[in-house]
Amino acid sequence: MRPSRVYVRGLPLPALLLELLAAGGWPPSGDAALSTVMPWFEDPVDFLTTPGPRAVNH
Repeated sequence: MRPSRVYVRGLPLPALLLELLAAGGWPPSGDAALSTVMPWFEDPVDFLTTPGPRAVNH
């Protein structure tokens, strides 16, 4: 698998994740599916489809 050229916070995103995003296969159907595999998130996870500026609440 070739290294990713897309970085988030200095870390490369996995190529398979990028392929799934491009094919519309990510995120999986519904918050319930995500909370099953990532139970540490208290709120629903939103994935951005386009890079760019975004608001950050601290």
